[in-house]
Amino acid sequence: MKIPFTRIFFTSFEKDDLQPTWEDAVETAPDGEEKASGVDGNIAYDTIQGDITDQVETIHADENNPPNEIDSNLIDRNDQTKWLSHKNTAVITMKMSKPEAVVKYAFTSANDSQGRDPADWTFYGSNDGENWTKLDTRSSVQFEKRFQRKTFAFKNDKKFTYYRFDITKNAGEKLTQLAEIALSNGVDVPPPPPSPMKSHAGNGPTSSYTAKTHVGWTGKKALTYQGTHLKKR
Repeated sequence: MKIPFTRIFFTSFEKDDLQPTWEDAVETAPDGEEKASGVDGNIAYDTIQGDITDQVETIHADENNPPNEIDSNLIDRNDQTKWLSHKNTAVITMKMSKPEAVVKYAFTSANDSQGRDPADWTFYGSNDGENWTKLDTRSSVQFEKRFQRKTFAFKNDKKFTYYRFDITKNAGEKLTQLAEIALSNGVDVPPPPPSPMKSHAGNGPTSSYTAKTHVGWTGKKALTYQGTHLKKR
């Protein structure tokens, strides 16, 4: 016997629909205790020692490949996204929220085409964005693998508000790309205290071979949840 279909179930996180009220919240018991045990909402990011990339206020590359392969991807702490230039040279400028003495930085190669990796560049610092001090120069650098991070250290005791990479040569192609840039002042920073696992309605995947980026899988938004469950000893 065929049962008639009388109800349609659907969910949506579109702008004009009822939004969830529990965003970034943790369910609590009647006594107020969080109903989560051994759950850490901080997503550990494997970065370089003394990382201060989160203090980068703005970043600008002289060439981008919009909408998805743009300069902001260089500091999003996600090596699955990348920045792509249509030139074999590039200038990338970063402004810090406050002056910092950078003594180390790292480049992470992007997902494809080794010939697009930077090979020769000079690193500069400035306090006005116009007069630049040379801090480090590299040549004939090779990234042997994809998503490979290489760290470059140098001596510097001067604090600057602006930093700039002048990439003068890549590994041979007409395009240049990177997945991530990290800056360091060489000082160890303690990890943040544990926080609860969080859920929020986001903009969907940032990189995918089977889905459109920056949209939900069935609409314009996507439900995201993330965190780590810590094993008790």
